[in-house]
Amino acid sequence: MMPSWSARSEWRRVIAVLLVDAGLTLLLIGAVSLVRPLRPLGIRSRRTAGLWLSAGVGALVAGALLPAPLRRVSDRRWLLDDFVPEYHFSEHHEVRIHAPTLRMPVDHGDARFLH
Repeated sequence: MMPSWSARSEWRRVIAVLLVDAGLTLLLIGAVSLVRPLRPLGIRSRRTAGLWLSAGVGALVAGALLPAPLRRVSDRRWLLDDFVPEYHFSEHHEVRIHAPTLRMPVDHGDARFLH
């Protein structure tokens, strides 16, 4: 069974992030090994360190060149949606508080800046 389009784009995004992270790691190891080769990692010469550095740059560029999926606002709820109706990246933060509802303070103000 073929995964849905959203699942494929999610995997593409995960691969891009992993490539960028691996590229940064290889870049750091290569840069440090240019100064002093890290023998425990099998880097015995500066030439090998240069290969690690090049591999890091390659992975970093490959991850950066993968296209991020374009997302569109489905309903305008925030003032920001008027200015940026299409975007590539988003974050979601959530804090779960384990307490009975009656003991939770009630916020009567609305801080969402709705129209």
